[in-house]
Amino acid sequence: MKTSFALKALISGLVIFHSLNTKAKLGSQASERWFEPNSLDTSFILANRARLDLSFSRQDFSENYLMAKTSLDSLMNQYQNSYLSAQALEAHMLPKFSTKVTRDSQGLSLRLKNGQWLTVRNNSDFDEVAHSFEYFFEEFGYYSLRVQWSEGNAYKLVNAEDGSIIRLIGRPYFSPEGKYLIAISTDLEAGYSVNGFEVYTKQANTWKKLTEYHPKLWGPVDLKWISPQQAILRNQSVEIQGGNLQYFEFYSQIKISEIQNEDFWILANPQNTLVYGSDCGLDGETRVEGRKAIENLIDSGNIGLIHQLLVCPKVEAQIYATEALLKLNSSSQYHLTDADRGKIQNIFRAKEMLNICLGCEYERVSVTWLLKNSDISELLRRGGIIIKDLK
Repeated sequence: MKTSFALKALISGLVIFHSLNTKAKLGSQASERWFEPNSLDTSFILANRARLDLSFSRQDFSENYLMAKTSLDSLMNQYQNSYLSAQALEAHMLPKFSTKVTRDSQGLSLRLKNGQWLTVRNNSDFDEVAHSFEYFFEEFGYYSLRVQWSEGNAYKLVNAEDGSIIRLIGRPYFSPEGKYLIAISTDLEAGYSVNGFEVYTKQANTWKKLTEYHPKLWGPVDLKWISPQQAILRNQSVEIQGGNLQYFEFYSQIKISEIQNEDFWILANPQNTLVYGSDCGLDGETRVEGRKAIENLIDSGNIGLIHQLLVCPKVEAQIYATEALLKLNSSSQYHLTDADRGKIQNIFRAKEMLNICLGCEYERVSVTWLLKNSDISELLRRGGIIIKDLK
């Protein structure tokens, strides 16, 4: 995903006059920031029946698997060219893996487990113009290579067993037990490379992508796993301070947890076709699966799980959760917070389409239609939520 045109235009115009090399700490006073780190709070439902939560964190770290942050920054900042920086890192890492990796007049070669050497070749179909060795994950059996495109870059993992390739958007980070893999990449300026992260899980002898995320106003620059299912991201965004454009850093937390509650999974499962409604059939003889699931969550007092559905990618789940919280608020069993109201407003402002049950038929309607043809409007009014500019 490319950085938006407006964002690139702003960067391109300002970078002529201002240096982007100055770092600012999170606590500094800024006149304007592209992104406020404290606002980071989102969730992803993964296909392997897990949930990924991304939130702001005050926890930091000073090194990753390559080397200490200060040493890495010093090495990479020798050049204003990212490819030359990658080559400098390769030169630093090659002596550590001299029995596994070589570079000579024939190019870069990797030793496979059977003792044969694999020479890395550029693939013009993927706009590859050069490769730089970065690391060998001996525990997991993969070589990490940075791939230079004519404009931009990516990464690939080469399996030391058979030489097979996994293409990634950026630098890879394996979880301690090897169940998950997160690749990160930052490009807030030119937009030639992908900006964001992608998450994989181990499946047999390969890796299956579970999700990807592409923020527009910040990008991840480093990652450190602190447990088998939890990692800290070091991120970068831009602020204007004292008339100067500069980067500032902040940290966020990624937490992956398995979904145990069956009713929550029914509502959140990205592969499940969810329908909003109550009773379907000619005589209303069939209770809608989603309705039964949200009622079970209410009856069991799982308010926390209902909250999580407000940011679920499935709009039907969002509406079920909205309706549940509004009814609980009306009966004084729960009191809506300002954060709740903001999330609910965003659901209706998005104007997405959803599946609903109308008697014996299923229809595809907009959330605007739902507002005009259900009791949700009255529940919103009682909850002090005003949805403006809906047509």
